[in-house]
Amino acid sequence: MSVDPFSHTIPSLSADGLPPGRLVGSPPTYWVSEETVEADAWELATAARSKTGLVPAFVVEHDLEESTPFGQPTSHIGQYDVDAVLRELWNDGLVYDGEIDPEMAELTAPFNGRWPGLSDALPFREDPDELLRQHVLFLAGENTQLLLTPAERNADIPGAMAWKGPVNYIQEPVEISVVLRSWEERFGTRILRIGFDTLELTVAAPPTTSEQALAVAAEHYAFCSDAIHQGYTDTETLAEYAETLLDDDRWKFWWD
Repeated sequence: MSVDPFSHTIPSLSADGLPPGRLVGSPPTYWVSEETVEADAWELATAARSKTGLVPAFVVEHDLEESTPFGQPTSHIGQYDVDAVLRELWNDGLVYDGEIDPEMAELTAPFNGRWPGLSDALPFREDPDELLRQHVLFLAGENTQLLLTPAERNADIPGAMAWKGPVNYIQEPVEISVVLRSWEERFGTRILRIGFDTLELTVAAPPTTSEQALAVAAEHYAFCSDAIHQGYTDTETLAEYAETLLDDDRWKFWWD
């Protein structure tokens, strides 16, 4: 018999000032506030996280239910090989009938359609959790409902809530968390805001050279090819996209 992670935690947080909200799923897999919240709600949940086991993030849209049909266990995330996950996603978008598409090879120069492997870890410029807090303070009140998910760590949120935002590209939500765990460790990322098909991360260790940026851009392309084709940046090639990552402490992804 599973333990309900919300039955005691939400009433306790509500008594301390958590705004009104509702549970989603049957059984519930996350809680979401009814209205936009200010930073104090996020800070309340963050301060209580070690006791509640609920990880806070912001929600862009209120209709996440359509992209979160049911929760998934995340205890096996560590069994995945992130390089293998990203390699498969990279090849899915570039290799057809065993051959690299010529147009895609040109788009992904200098790698020319061949998976380059994982980027090296980069130096942290600041504390990842403090950077997240700075962005929370900046965004709070701006289309920011509060999301609370039972998870071991920030990166596990998509897997725990079975978020289906990239369903046309990534079939298993747990694989999203596999990638995000690795990015947490190598680049100091944290989930800032999640939407129906969007994801925003803060980045404590962004690339600072063109070589570093290209390596990171390759991972971004595997994770979300729309980042180049029709994302937030006006870019047409991997190299152009890489330049937008230089010294950028916030990464945004959108899956069409």
